[in-house]
Amino acid sequence: MNKMNSHRTAGFILGPLVGVSLVLGGCVLDDDSSDADQASNDCAALEGMTIAASDIGLATGGATVTSASQVAAADASAGVDYCLVVGEIHPETESEVIHEGTADEVEVATPDINFNVALPADWNYKTLQYGGGGFDGTIPSVDRASENGIESALARGYTTLGSDSGHVSPAIGGDPNELWNSEALRNFGREQIKKTHDAASAIVRAYYQTSPDHSYFMGGSQGGHEALIAAQFYPDDYDGVIAGYPAYNPEAMHLGAMDYGKTLYNARTAGVNGYSYDADAGDGWISRTQTRALSQYIVDACENDSLAANGGEALDGAADGMVSDAGACRQLLQDQGYDLLAHDATNPMRCAGGAHTSTDHAVSDEETCLSDPQIETLARITSRYNLPTGLVLDGGVRSYGHWPMLDGIWIAEDESKNLGNQEDFGSEWDAYDAFQASFPSQDQYNIITQSAYTQPSDILQDFDPANWIDRITTLSGWIDTSSVDYSTFRSQGGKLIHYHGAADVSITPYNSVDLYLRMIGQFSDNTDYLGTNPFWGTDDATTNMAVSQNDESSITIDEGVVNDFYSFYLIPGFGHGHGYYTASVDWLTALENWVEQDVAPKDSLVSTDVSGNELGSRPVCHFPYYPAFTSASGTDTNDADNYSCEKLEEYAYLP
Repeated sequence: MNKMNSHRTAGFILGPLVGVSLVLGGCVLDDDSSDADQASNDCAALEGMTIAASDIGLATGGATVTSASQVAAADASAGVDYCLVVGEIHPETESEVIHEGTADEVEVATPDINFNVALPADWNYKTLQYGGGGFDGTIPSVDRASENGIESALARGYTTLGSDSGHVSPAIGGDPNELWNSEALRNFGREQIKKTHDAASAIVRAYYQTSPDHSYFMGGSQGGHEALIAAQFYPDDYDGVIAGYPAYNPEAMHLGAMDYGKTLYNARTAGVNGYSYDADAGDGWISRTQTRALSQYIVDACENDSLAANGGEALDGAADGMVSDAGACRQLLQDQGYDLLAHDATNPMRCAGGAHTSTDHAVSDEETCLSDPQIETLARITSRYNLPTGLVLDGGVRSYGHWPMLDGIWIAEDESKNLGNQEDFGSEWDAYDAFQASFPSQDQYNIITQSAYTQPSDILQDFDPANWIDRITTLSGWIDTSSVDYSTFRSQGGKLIHYHGAADVSITPYNSVDLYLRMIGQFSDNTDYLGTNPFWGTDDATTNMAVSQNDESSITIDEGVVNDFYSFYLIPGFGHGHGYYTASVDWLTALENWVEQDVAPKDSLVSTDVSGNELGSRPVCHFPYYPAFTSASGTDTNDADNYSCEKLEEYAYLP
């Protein structure tokens, strides 16, 4: 079902524009105007355009187009002629006083939402809104040469748009404390999606004198979170969304990141936080060398024929340096009597006697075994993080998924693996530059406490989320998108494509697996598999079953496409937008086919590796399946035609 029936129909849902007047380049443009010379395709006329607050569906101070300039195809990354519109959406409030009446009182101004819109000369009557990344603060590019090797949306004729989410990154001159401001934080957390969309509505109508047929949203990481926001909170505005490796639950995710940092850096005492070994500060640190050795051992064991019991073949059929079925790999190691978390001889990675040969960290960091404190660190990071007692976040979330450090993935910087800036798990001794331990933990600390940190150790050693339950609960209500109630989006024909890299150590893939499990638990009204599901607690199940779709007996799971509106893909070797296998997939065409032709993607998608490791192509399998090399059609492991989608060992309980 299309929400935008025809570009000849006046009811453009990007904003409530019917019957209103827009001030455009000093003249008044009525909605019913038929004078093409007055505005249609006149880029310069857009400059100075004002959009009333009443034309934006959430509270603002209105919007202004600050510039509009024609870009020639020869100067465009997308290679097409377009009009670049730059604008500002003004806040409802001018500022907010933080810590009023205390010695820490400070007034923080409420910033504008800065946005860009690209209006192509040859329009396909569709719009695509881009999400940002991290804590946003910059405007995502609306003019792109390609999307990871795939023809960009603007090149296809889309009107493209994006915003900085309502604050400017400190890296380019923004106030580092802007997100202490409540309106700015609500904009970043959710509201800028709608406000940007509605402001773009006025501009599109003024320029083209008509409405689009379809409106889509696409993003990864924070942008993936924003895609889910678009579908869940503003379903009237979008026909379909693409959510890549989404940071949909920032409060749980960032608290999990803080725990990650504490695990790496803090002293460990017997009996505290599940640790049984006494350790001096930092003795649980795992270096890059040790990380690489751990990865290499797992890959060798499950991919490179080092275990004779595997019949001399790679576990997933292709000795390509990727463990595509992590659960089967773990089972293989277990069957051989190995346990990478054990403190005895069954752990092939354990140092003799559980200790390094030297107390000099410069020496011990280069040893390729793990000490007992380091094994405890590994055990903690590869276990689910439970939130403090009494803290229940949006959607009933009480925990955060474990990190994939035991899944046979390449996770530390290693030039020989062409990881493309894959984040580190480990760095130089006592350095605070490991991902999760500095960013985003420090930024989240600022937002929760509305105060500045001085050094990472302040966060890692002193911050206790149990002391901030009320504040974190409030933030979750402003920012998180953890509920799995997409009933309005679904009922209006909306389609949701969700994907994640199995080698992601920025946002663990098990966070997306959690979302999928909660989605199918809700939609199928079937909790029979909960007893064997290691990733989803009964509390999560109880909370998230109680949503409206659950009342419909006709809801089914059809080959990974939940109720014909949601499909999730887990991609082996793919990290946080890059990695050992950097998957290039034409997600936008898949979404178009689903929305516009009712052709669900299922297993019809193919990815191509653009990492430089020359791993060729693979099918993109809907979860809980993975691409297994079968050699039924040939011997080339770089050809997607020689793979079939087989069920992941760890999820055999799923329907």
